[in-house]
Amino acid sequence: MRTRPHALPVRLLAGALITAQAACGGWRSSVLAPQQLIETNHPGTVRVTTVAGEQVTLHNPFLFGDSLSGFTDTRNGPKRARTVALADILSVETPDGGSPLLVAGGITLAIVAVVAALNDPKPQRPRPTTGSTEGLALGSCPAIDSWDGRDWRLDSGTYSGAITAGLARAEVDNLEYAVPEAGTLRLRVRTEPGETDHIDAVEVLAVTHPADARPIPDAAGRIHAVGVLTSPLTATDDRGRDVRTQVARRDGYRWESIPTGRDTASLSDIRSWLDLTFLRPPGAETARLVLDAVTTPWAAYLNREMIALNGTATDDWYAMIDRIPVAAAMFTATRTREAWLSLQLRTKDGWVPQGVYSEAGGEVGREQLVTLDLSAVEGDTVQVRLESAPSFWLVDYAGMDFGPATPVSVASLVPVRATTHDGRDVLPLLSRADRDALVQETGDWVELTYAVPQSTDDARVSYLVRTTGWYRIHTPHAGEPRTALLTQLATEPWAISRLSTMRLNEALAQMEARAADR
Repeated sequence: MRTRPHALPVRLLAGALITAQAACGGWRSSVLAPQQLIETNHPGTVRVTTVAGEQVTLHNPFLFGDSLSGFTDTRNGPKRARTVALADILSVETPDGGSPLLVAGGITLAIVAVVAALNDPKPQRPRPTTGSTEGLALGSCPAIDSWDGRDWRLDSGTYSGAITAGLARAEVDNLEYAVPEAGTLRLRVRTEPGETDHIDAVEVLAVTHPADARPIPDAAGRIHAVGVLTSPLTATDDRGRDVRTQVARRDGYRWESIPTGRDTASLSDIRSWLDLTFLRPPGAETARLVLDAVTTPWAAYLNREMIALNGTATDDWYAMIDRIPVAAAMFTATRTREAWLSLQLRTKDGWVPQGVYSEAGGEVGREQLVTLDLSAVEGDTVQVRLESAPSFWLVDYAGMDFGPATPVSVASLVPVRATTHDGRDVLPLLSRADRDALVQETGDWVELTYAVPQSTDDARVSYLVRTTGWYRIHTPHAGEPRTALLTQLATEPWAISRLSTMRLNEALAQMEARAADR
């Protein structure tokens, strides 16, 4: 399963990493050549006028060979890749004003969008969403919106990777935008394109904690209070890049591994990592590493492709996972090893595993932490390594809390209403995790209302959501099952990482060929 490492210059894709500018207000002409404008100013949106008089608005533009590429119709419909030859460009304009918007997909959003367009001449036109996989119908996980007092805001993507009943799980996430109003708190859980959701329970947790701390969950759903976070002294990835600027603060400027130049025969190429060094306070024996991160559109794309390998036996594969606990446990272990973000700590005895960060669906970034035991660490610095398959993760921020563990008080809010988009009362279905789930299809949603008691102490109250359930990704149940490859993926260490790298190389080759044909 060896493939040639692709040498497509990373600069041709770099625009996909930059925060975008909303195209509101007017436009102003650029005095720079298109190449210089993209490479120097990194605009999130440009309007191109061609020598033929056509005007094309490109969102998330990037240079690709002798062309300028980007996406059209990102606000009112699904994403479409569009390429304009540099020789055909008469002028380029950028938005006059506007506010920065997060480009959640990174480089792999460009790769997935182009490959999807090449492989599907009649792509689906699902309901637009605000997620990074908007319009691609990959199937990701249920999305949770919070009412902030004025509008609904995307706040979480939940139990990512629970793709069948045998993999159902609970997950805890912070609600950053939920604001109690008139003694109630409101959420909506909606189903994204390309999936069917089975929502078992939705519980809102009121967490009381010191005013100078924040509650953050770990991968198991345990809630910890963290205080002041220390930014890394250094941050270097597997390609030797200094990426501290990307991960030193929560600003939407995210680290993503380089997808190009990777040889499937090399273990160092089919894995990617991020090494972080922190200054260790005297006497610190424990710490908590907090990440704000999200999985990429490529991870969702590859997940869908691997399920599709089952072909006409897809339903049989789901039934095996659902009925045989050992099969489900083996699948989870493989997925955790290959796709979740593992954390290792450098000690006097070498790299020691410390825990994992669970999949965070591609809709929105999520904060998680892992607790570290520093007793075997020597010196006044702490070095950690985050590792996964290449192009699976986007990391916005990494920070270390060296303070003592702070207790928190957790109480469940009382649910008072749960109403579907078509007016059904489903409160009994969602009040407790009992495997009696609400089933939703693309575009469906359920709104939940919770009673919020008045706080009487000086501590701060934050809200988190604990959801339980699973979902089913829509894939074609066609073709002969790829039994040998599926067995290899299930049993051979790093086989999923190798397959992912091979598919990335193929996708980049398709993109290069497409650019050469224009």
